[in-house]
Amino acid sequence: MEKTFLILSTICSLCLIKAGAYTVPPAKLEAIYPKGLRVTVKDDGFSLFAFHGNLNQEMEGLEAGHWARDITKAKNGVWTFRDRNAELKLGDKIYFWTYVIKNGLGYRQDNGEWTVTEFVNEDGTPVDPNNLPEPEVTSAPGPNPPPYNPPPVCQKSITEVQGLRSVCQGVLIFTEDFNKPNLDKLNQWDAEVMLPRGPDYPFNAYVKDAVTVENGELKIKPTLTESRFGDAYIDGEWDLTSSCTGQVGTQECHQVASGANILPPVTSGKVTTRNRFSFKYGRIDVKAKLPAGNWLMPEINLEPRDNVYGKQRYESGLIRVAFARGNPPFAKRLYGGPVLTDAEPYRSFLLKEHHGIDNWSKDFHNYSLIWRPNGIQLLVDGVHYGDVNPGEGFYYTAKQQAVPHASMWLKGSIMAPLDQMFYISLGVRAGGINDFADNPDKPWTNGASKAVYRFYQHQDSWYRTWTSPELVVDSVNVYALLVFGGQRPRNYRPILDFYEVFCNTMLTKLLLSVCVLQCFILVRCLEVPPAKLEAIYPKGLRVSIPDDGYSLFAFHGKLNEEMEGLEAGQWSRDITKPKDGRWYFRDREARLAIGDKLYFWTYILQNGLGYRQDNGEWTVTGYVDEAGNPVGLDGSPLEAAPVPTVPSILPTTGPVPDNTNNAPAPQTTPNPPSLTPESIPNPPSLTPESIPNPPSSNPEASQVAPNEDNTRYPCELSASKTSAPGYVCKGQLLFGDNFNSRIKKGKIWTPEIKFPGPPEYPFNVYLYGKNVKVNDGRLIIKPVTLDSKFGNNFVFQSLDLSQSCTGVIGTRECHRAASESSGEIVPPIVTAKLTTKRSFSFKYGRIEIGARMPLGNWLIPELLLEPRDNVYGDQNYASGLLRVALVKGNVDDSKKLYGGPILNDIPPFRSQYTKKRIGLDHWSKAFHNYTLVWRPDGISLFVDGENYGEIIPSQSFAEEGKKDNIQAATAWLQGTPIAPFDQMFYISLGLSVGGLHEFQDNPFKPWVTNATDAMLNFWESKDSWLPTWYEDTSSLQVDYVRVYAL
Repeated sequence: MEKTFLILSTICSLCLIKAGAYTVPPAKLEAIYPKGLRVTVKDDGFSLFAFHGNLNQEMEGLEAGHWARDITKAKNGVWTFRDRNAELKLGDKIYFWTYVIKNGLGYRQDNGEWTVTEFVNEDGTPVDPNNLPEPEVTSAPGPNPPPYNPPPVCQKSITEVQGLRSVCQGVLIFTEDFNKPNLDKLNQWDAEVMLPRGPDYPFNAYVKDAVTVENGELKIKPTLTESRFGDAYIDGEWDLTSSCTGQVGTQECHQVASGANILPPVTSGKVTTRNRFSFKYGRIDVKAKLPAGNWLMPEINLEPRDNVYGKQRYESGLIRVAFARGNPPFAKRLYGGPVLTDAEPYRSFLLKEHHGIDNWSKDFHNYSLIWRPNGIQLLVDGVHYGDVNPGEGFYYTAKQQAVPHASMWLKGSIMAPLDQMFYISLGVRAGGINDFADNPDKPWTNGASKAVYRFYQHQDSWYRTWTSPELVVDSVNVYALLVFGGQRPRNYRPILDFYEVFCNTMLTKLLLSVCVLQCFILVRCLEVPPAKLEAIYPKGLRVSIPDDGYSLFAFHGKLNEEMEGLEAGQWSRDITKPKDGRWYFRDREARLAIGDKLYFWTYILQNGLGYRQDNGEWTVTGYVDEAGNPVGLDGSPLEAAPVPTVPSILPTTGPVPDNTNNAPAPQTTPNPPSLTPESIPNPPSLTPESIPNPPSSNPEASQVAPNEDNTRYPCELSASKTSAPGYVCKGQLLFGDNFNSRIKKGKIWTPEIKFPGPPEYPFNVYLYGKNVKVNDGRLIIKPVTLDSKFGNNFVFQSLDLSQSCTGVIGTRECHRAASESSGEIVPPIVTAKLTTKRSFSFKYGRIEIGARMPLGNWLIPELLLEPRDNVYGDQNYASGLLRVALVKGNVDDSKKLYGGPILNDIPPFRSQYTKKRIGLDHWSKAFHNYTLVWRPDGISLFVDGENYGEIIPSQSFAEEGKKDNIQAATAWLQGTPIAPFDQMFYISLGLSVGGLHEFQDNPFKPWVTNATDAMLNFWESKDSWLPTWYEDTSSLQVDYVRVYAL
């Protein structure tokens, strides 16, 4: 869990220390005779020294190296690393880097090189050369070192793959050899069908027919539109709505020619893994033959999945793995790298260029891009030709060149916007307004209103050059990074990165001046879990913390003596590997007495950043045995009172889908545990067998079978799909969280930080703080007033969330200000919402949520499935919303349970498919099992195992929507009968308040729907509803969430 700390002079002083640019003392390396290596640096008040090095092989950035050791204690004023078994020879060369911590800050000395020219004795005196063995020639590493074989034991990679909790270093996470009979059999790709628009406005359409698969190769061939559809076609109308993959209702799906504004004169193709596979950080290799022909541009790209930073002008980035323009004068120039804006000069500022001996279209080449959290590396046929280094962040170079959206990247890492999930795209486009600079031989002018028409008029000059216009792709492979940053050291301390980034950003430079004026600054910090200390009988100390995806745990402490700041202490140990879900430090020789006091601090690494828990104190009040059982002063066992237990299931995701035939068979779905203490009746648990088959208008629809041959898999395949690659078995547990540990922010659940807006316009802001907690295996989301968090009358001020906002920066989702003239106030209630948007999404399955609903006027629990990609539109629920369960908090409504799909924001169609169940008691009195079964032909709703609703469209939701004049219904026609619920959805858990749609106007409601001062009237009536909110009953409490395959 994260919290916000007020930090006064501490951060300022640390930044000022960092600004001093401390230089690490040079290391002294010695070759010991007859064998051994010794590395030393003089002590300068360090609390740690680390050495990382390779023998006769250059370091790949900050890789761990052959030697990787942390030294936690100096001796006689010197820090010493020693390898007593190293066998060095004259002429051997050691490449290395060193690292020290001084005053709590980390500093490196990079790019060290040292050659063995002599040997020394243990005391450092030179050895007589006449007694040395004959030197042996050591071969230098060749240009093509042998491929890396991943270690047999999985080491977690920094690479992230959607749908997977973690991946092992160096493993193949995606592969495609195109050995399928046709495009429809490529289950990892989808063809784009659209008329592409900005920011590059190419002169082509994307159609599926332009993409073929034959002889193990993907071919994308552009042709003239009129040769495909007939003469004068470009002067007519092109309506792709029924199959369009673009934004329905826009020119991406429908265009009408008018005068010089003709339809795209070229048809081409593009395929993507957007709905199948996305990843963050890794190595991608594409073996391809590039197209030849004037004004052709190959697309071998990584594109942003979620457009977190915007989607208009490459605000969220584009990573070009490789491209060479098709014109002969440009055909030998290969480019690769990121594109972060649409306009020059910054558009090509980060691209790297490599001149070939021949045209790149003449043959197949292997194009590689290595994407790391600290930069990008580009290779072709194994030859390294470019590095992209973000420095302090892309923001700074972009700002210098007046890129308008650069400030949006400040909320990300130094790699922002390239620090999110990206998917693979392959295609060919023609012309456009950005890829080809204006010149006398170019038939159009960039940005001209008649650019497409001028291009079309000159087709006789360029079409005849399309001798080999197709992009041919032989294979695509993606690998997980071996280690961070092209090799993260095993014990690397990114506390250095934190201070370097924090202290060097422009924002912080401004804040430093504020510090001089004695002002406060805010820094977001991770809360390190409290350490558990135990005195072992008869001697020993054990310290442990629960694992939460850490890569290192360090313990520093003293006995009966306070720590001097961040000193190393009597105990100073780094632990690099957890055991059984916990990190342990152990001193087996420590002799502790009752009343002894330990002063300590702990340190962890998570996701590449370091965090501390300072000022720890613990007093010895008793002893335990090795198993942790309390013992007396003589070591005899102490009788402990029995503690009642509540059965639980460890949070787990089902078997990781695998593209091999060695995937584990699915496990039998376990019965969910008891939801409540014994005093509350246990709600029945649902299993695949216990849910009756609902009626269906299409008996075969619920038995949709994937195209794959089931005999290839060790299970019966399900119609369910997930965001992870691979197959899904029937009944498989796809997702599970029992909230038995604190929220793993960004791993499973991502908190929303924003002001929610249309179509509901609730009266709350989503924040992530003390109003969200995990306690006794339950997620608890509590509503609190804004004034209680920020001070009285804060609703009449302003609140800017831009630094951490998950909404669209620059909109009302991230900033609100009160206005006396309009009666607008800042949303007066603070709640929370957590989603799996970035970690898990699925299509078709059964979701079970064990929850206790909140009780309190105008409270609305949110147990939802929300559309991941908004394929059918993002306004007025055009892409749908699935309510697993809803019970309004008012007493009069608290026995009424609702569930089902929402397809529009306005009655009557809004509630047309909502199902209701009246309970015998208030649903807030106990935990219940709320279940939604989502099939390709309909939706079923259950509570505590009892079916209370079926939603099966008679023809399709589209046809029924058209009868009610629902605008989005036209877009649903391009999907299946259950569209818009035929796409990927993610889970969201939250709490909202009030709003414009959930509560009908009545004499007791303090606001009028759609009134401009609705929120103000609600707040002014707080004396009527705030007393109905109680500490123990007005929170949404969630016991578990599970998703099973059909």
